[in-house]
Amino acid sequence: MHPLTAVQPSTLNPKPRKKTHRVLFTKKLLDELTFDPKAGKGWQWHYDERTPGLAVGISANGIKSFYLIRKVKGKATRIGLGRFPTVSIETARREAGDKNQLIAQKKNPRGEEGDGLLFSKFFERYMNEYARKKNKTAEAKMVSYKRYLATDRYGCNLEKLRMDEIDDDVINRIFDGVSKHAPVHANRVLALLRSIFNKAIKWKVWTTLNPCNAIEKNEETSRERSVTKTEMPYLLKALELEKNEMLRDVVRTALFTGARKSNVVSMRYEEINFDDLVWKIPETKTKNGIVYDIPLIPQMISLLRERQRDVGTEWVFPSEGKTGHYVEPKKGWKILLVRATALRLVEKLTTHYAWNEVEFERAKRYVLSAPSDALETYEKEAEKVGVWLKPLDMRDIRLHDLRRTLGSWQAGANVSEKIIGKSLGHLSQQSTKVYARVPLSAVRDAMMLATTNMLTSSSTETA
Repeated sequence: MHPLTAVQPSTLNPKPRKKTHRVLFTKKLLDELTFDPKAGKGWQWHYDERTPGLAVGISANGIKSFYLIRKVKGKATRIGLGRFPTVSIETARREAGDKNQLIAQKKNPRGEEGDGLLFSKFFERYMNEYARKKNKTAEAKMVSYKRYLATDRYGCNLEKLRMDEIDDDVINRIFDGVSKHAPVHANRVLALLRSIFNKAIKWKVWTTLNPCNAIEKNEETSRERSVTKTEMPYLLKALELEKNEMLRDVVRTALFTGARKSNVVSMRYEEINFDDLVWKIPETKTKNGIVYDIPLIPQMISLLRERQRDVGTEWVFPSEGKTGHYVEPKKGWKILLVRATALRLVEKLTTHYAWNEVEFERAKRYVLSAPSDALETYEKEAEKVGVWLKPLDMRDIRLHDLRRTLGSWQAGANVSEKIIGKSLGHLSQQSTKVYARVPLSAVRDAMMLATTNMLTSSSTETA
């Protein structure tokens, strides 16, 4: 044989296939099954001797789930059947057997309707038939879809896939990809995907278990940030210096009512009862789907009357955008916090250097005209004398934290938890009846007390 036509060694000695670990599934065996860290970090698989393709996978955190792993149309496919022991071995074998029959008949084991259906098309149906009709955050779901799911950035672009090509491995790749950048956002993306596949199951597009069920969400730390007694004077001073009247009134409304940002910016005058001094937010705009009454303190009544006289539209905070109302003061809020932080730093330097009134006013004018430049300048000056910016920095405050701020200031004034709960609309099945017995007059008194304390807080800090 000519040397050039000789059979290559790799053909004569093919690489041996990895041996599949097959055992007869019993409850005792699966109960005792543990994850072996020496075998690798990914899921570890054990196959049933009795049912073709039936496997149990065990994750690093000990979760055990049944899957049917078979080739469908030439492609390795993994179909979730449920967690053990919630799903019994007998049930898993029966489900796997049913799907094996579908595969033998050259049918899609995930459901005929889902065969060939693009995920993007189903998402469009999900938005039109469910999210936009039932969910107040529908457009936020669309933003999440475009940012995290319809892109190659996070491991897999679902817009390019058919429904029958998606399994828990695909979902996990996206979840891990987003988690590297934003763990909390990854949880929101996982929740969106779970909702989408739940609807697919309900509408018979998806006939197996939700592929999101086996994925554990990231741990979240509950945010506790609020504007403290020391910080409040600087926030209020920064508001006084704010030239954007719309931004100033939006922030004051959020602070004086404790309402959610979405409710504040979309406030209508038809929701305001000036006789009873109540802002009645309709159930279509509340998180818990019930009418939410917010008592209005005198400062809010004055603000609303003034805006109604000057603006004269159905919206308290109108805009020429497509919503008709103010939407998101991101840039303005950021500058406001820079100004508040710079003012706090200037007061520290005034105390240290014993600046006179003229020098102090000059520094404030600099902060007003160029807050970011002023903060940078005074931070360098402060470091020379051992005054550090970090303990004074207020730039981590979010607009939603003003809602928490009202509650914390009420708590600081020894207001009861049930009154605080009613003022913020924190209703649960257990607390609804208790909150319902709290008169709005008591809630208004508590809000007035907290607001008065905010407005009269001292701005003097020790150097």
